Amino acid sequence: MRKVLDLVVFFGCLLVMPFQFALAQAGDAIVGINLGHATTGTVEQQTILLNDLKAAGVHVIRAGIGADDKGLDLVKRIYAQGIKILWILPLKYPPNVAVRPWRPKEFPGVWA
Repeated sequence: MRKVLDLVVFFGCLLVMPFQFALAQAGDAIVGINLGHATTGTVEQQTILLNDLKAAGVHVIRAGIGADDKGLDLVKRIYAQGIKILWILPLKYPPNVAVRPWRPKEFPGVWA
């Protein structure tokens, strides 16, 4: 069975190879980046990063940025560069919220 699967994958790759160049030239590709810790730098560091991203052809940034004045300023500067953002807003729970118990048998993969 493993040999049959290997052959199917091999021949599938052979069928796709002639179209690789056409797909690469389609021009519909959107260049994006996950922006993690870079959102915590100084304004000058962020500006340098945004200039570099724009020069590299990045069109979309995915980042978790706080919804405070500092975060809003960063988002405005991102859009000013002509870059769009998938803005991940972090959740903030009240300090007195009850913590649910961790039940890995009933809910595997769900944290407390």
